[in-house]
Amino acid sequence: MRRIEQIFNYTCTGCSACKSICPTKAISIHRNGSGYYTPSINKEKCCDCGACDRTCPVISPEPTCYAVWGDSETRRVSSSGGAFSIIAKNVLDNEGVVFGAAWTKDLFVKHKYIETYQDIDLLRRSKYVQSEIGDSFIQVKDFLMKGRQVLFVGTPCQIAGLQNYLNNVDTSKLITIDFICYYNPSIYFLRKYLNDNYGLSNVNSLDFRIKKFGWISNVMEIHMKNGENIIVRGYDDPFFYAYFNGYFNREACKQCRFSSLPHRSDFTLGDFWKIEEHDPSWNDGLGTSMVLVNNTRAMHIFEKLKNKFDRVQQFPLKTIRSGQHNCRTVPKNKAYFSYLMGIKNFNDAVKMASNSIYDVGMVCVLNYMNYGSALTNYALYHVLNEFGKSVFIITQPMDSKTKPSGASNFESFAYPEFSLAPNYSNIESMKELNNHCKQFLVGSDQLFNYEIYKNISGFIKLDWVDNKHTKAVYAASFGIDRILGPEDEIKALRHSISRFKYFSVREEITLPLIADTFGITPKFVLDPVFLLDNDKYQNLTANIMVDSSDIGIFTYILDPKQETSDIIKKLSKTLNMDVLAVTDMWRKDKDITDFWDLETRTKYSNEKWLASLINSKFVITDSFHATCFAIKFNKPFLVIPNKLRGQIRAKSIMQSLDINDRIFTDATALDNLQFLLNGIDYEKVNQKLEQLVEDSRRYLKQCLGIIH
Repeated sequence: MRRIEQIFNYTCTGCSACKSICPTKAISIHRNGSGYYTPSINKEKCCDCGACDRTCPVISPEPTCYAVWGDSETRRVSSSGGAFSIIAKNVLDNEGVVFGAAWTKDLFVKHKYIETYQDIDLLRRSKYVQSEIGDSFIQVKDFLMKGRQVLFVGTPCQIAGLQNYLNNVDTSKLITIDFICYYNPSIYFLRKYLNDNYGLSNVNSLDFRIKKFGWISNVMEIHMKNGENIIVRGYDDPFFYAYFNGYFNREACKQCRFSSLPHRSDFTLGDFWKIEEHDPSWNDGLGTSMVLVNNTRAMHIFEKLKNKFDRVQQFPLKTIRSGQHNCRTVPKNKAYFSYLMGIKNFNDAVKMASNSIYDVGMVCVLNYMNYGSALTNYALYHVLNEFGKSVFIITQPMDSKTKPSGASNFESFAYPEFSLAPNYSNIESMKELNNHCKQFLVGSDQLFNYEIYKNISGFIKLDWVDNKHTKAVYAASFGIDRILGPEDEIKALRHSISRFKYFSVREEITLPLIADTFGITPKFVLDPVFLLDNDKYQNLTANIMVDSSDIGIFTYILDPKQETSDIIKKLSKTLNMDVLAVTDMWRKDKDITDFWDLETRTKYSNEKWLASLINSKFVITDSFHATCFAIKFNKPFLVIPNKLRGQIRAKSIMQSLDINDRIFTDATALDNLQFLLNGIDYEKVNQKLEQLVEDSRRYLKQCLGIIH
């Protein structure tokens, strides 16, 4: 396909220049469906001369392509064929200055200029990282205004920036060179690689593309301060693997606006990879430069320089297509790699990202219909992150009675996409996760309540996890004070639980029951919501507009009833506070009126639910997690027992913190609510809570193998 055909339906103006120039009359002009003049090509008449491409005012003219060699010594110390050195020497011999990228003593890359050829080696060879321009543009302008000839070498985008900067300056003495740029990585990646593998303070300097092994792209020599020279080569090296697979690619490079030919520079240099496929004599192992001459002025310069090269030959531009390209794609785990770079050493980040390996498979149910369940998962995930662990969130298989939901009730992105495991079809298919997670941790909430786990294929038992992986449970809940389920199921659960290395529960009063039923010694720990610092919740709710003056009593009632409404209204009158009533979002507004007479919200986001609780003056709830958050944010509260949901959950946490008088158990107490006005000694509660949080975090670290 001719280049001109690619614009027929998009940027063609219908000027007819192509029709006029065609020597075989293969091009005709017709009106398209919209009535606009558009050319078409008769392929049988087309002689493939390219006249239409060259004449089209929309298509930029193609650059002229050359293969060149400098002298053997120049080629030996250059990345490719020495073209840059030859052009630079000509400028320096004419008392000009040359700008290019150079290593600094502290292993950064910055642009600098040289004025003598003795310094040319500072600017030679590929750097594989982005150079800091600094004041180079300003210096170029200063030299040009003084009448000096300037050669500036940079990436295509740097050249474009320089040209725009010099908009009103005479640039007749400026020569620009860019190169076929794969992409432009941050120096951060290279420095982290060096530091994690060799110790940055131990490295004196390094060189990419040395030619001890011939003309190849994936080699560097690291010069240590102790005199040792370390040669790194091959795509198996973590740095080269990550570089050539696009892990360092930035969004601007992925959508590069400066890579189409011809470039804005005078010359574009690069390695003439695969030239041996067109002429084997051009690859002798020392390197061959590809030179693209991008404009008429550059061609005049090149013609004068031809005799400076040992060998020059023009090639059709299409000969470079197979060997030169920009990195327009990024690996699927690019975001995961970027995250890992903040918590892992360089090599582990590359290995884990490239193989989709995670420290922890966090097994849970992402229940967006329940605020407490959503926030306990959120808390556990972020605590694991705080511990330096990458997390793969695993939810129930698709064949479960309760299907996994892709919906989220968070206003913001609670979890990055790379942290969410795909939905597996069944338990058997979940065995594949053994290849991606170093260990598995079952999260909190009532996942071991038979009435719940029977509807999620019992996947929380981790029977699909092999014995090579550590299995742990953090803050499990059975929901009530007995173990539900048929006898054979309890027996099967006992076997599954015996395969866990760590098993902890969040209801201290169930420890004897669990020990007796399953023959283990469980550990009491706090629910994950207590382990996450308050400021993380404040950050989560920072953008939520809540007028704290409007929220007196925040009520979160899972199961609205009229007698509960009576209690709330009585307390509202006693405390002289308005009521904000919220229940779970799955309830329909019209159905709530059948249960009680309070105006009730059901469509709050997780953030708004939490912000409302945090900004309230008093909390009334029958929810375990609302009780937890009331305690965590030191709110006066009242718990109304909920037999349907299990009364022991809230009762257990209050017993652990010695605040048992917050449970409303006697209807006659409606006549004596004075005890609620006495407040809670949160100084005492917080001291006990602080110790329990410390113990729970320590246990979780043991589960993760961080401490022993």
